[in-house]
Amino acid sequence: NFDEDMEPEHVEDSKDESNSRRQEMKFAVQAEINMDLSQEAVQQMAAKEMKNSEYEQHKTMIDAFGQRVRLEEYIVRGAVSGLADNQYKLVDLNTRNNRFDWFQWISTYDKALPTNLKLATQWSNWKSGDAMPDYYLVANQYGASNTVDDVTWGSTGGHVVLNAGTYTHIYDGYYFKINDTMKIAYAPKSGLSSITDITTDSEWTVDGQIGSLTYSAFNTWWDSNVTSSNPDGDAMHTKLTTNFGSTSYSEEYYSLDDWGKVPTSTNYNTDKMKYNMEMVLSGTEFTGPGGKIDLCVEPKIFKDSGLIQ
Repeated sequence: NFDEDMEPEHVEDSKDESNSRRQEMKFAVQAEINMDLSQEAVQQMAAKEMKNSEYEQHKTMIDAFGQRVRLEEYIVRGAVSGLADNQYKLVDLNTRNNRFDWFQWISTYDKALPTNLKLATQWSNWKSGDAMPDYYLVANQYGASNTVDDVTWGSTGGHVVLNAGTYTHIYDGYYFKINDTMKIAYAPKSGLSSITDITTDSEWTVDGQIGSLTYSAFNTWWDSNVTSSNPDGDAMHTKLTTNFGSTSYSEEYYSLDDWGKVPTSTNYNTDKMKYNMEMVLSGTEFTGPGGKIDLCVEPKIFKDSGLIQ
């Protein structure tokens, strides 16, 4: 998650783009990620929202550790969920016999969403092109929790700029928190109303030291404190570990079938949609069940809603 969203991109400002940017910022984020909920509260929320969901998926599978897990996934929008007309929310619930984990993702666009949600979601992965997209993301908010620990992250200030004939979508800011403590973030020095080169005009936060690093210094910190690996060779299992001073944090990702078998990269690439994904977040600051957040996701809901093509 966090290593993908915070890659900066080089752009230049113009007077017209600044005026447009001020108009975009009028779309305030009305619904915000709240992971401080009990299992009962989450299930009550889901029962209410699923009655109005546009896309829904239920299944039972085996996870990478041989545990049976019940998945409930849905996408909802509208006032019933406290969402603005330019937002939708994806929720994923995982129930095992000894734990409960859940995930939220709220996407905010530049304008009110169309009746056919796919007309907007088809642009969710748009990065650049020679024409302005019909819809683009202003913000993404993510949260994962085991009802004791939570990890939240997101991109803010999304906008499109025109540079040398190419329209480019960028985010002004990024944040990553563990148990509501800021771990990594960046923001431009000159403020959200200005489009700047993030590589020279940004302030970085690492482990609570707000604005303590330049982009270059952050890259040096990253190289010294973040490691990635493939623990099982060619199997679809990756691990990212980060050291924050006296604490550590890791993310592991598995692709797996409904019976918990992790494929080789060759088998995975022959039919990606047949495989689920499991995300395991853990760290020395976690005190919840198993010291981890363990989430399985079925990909069909992403295909049905247009989030992946």
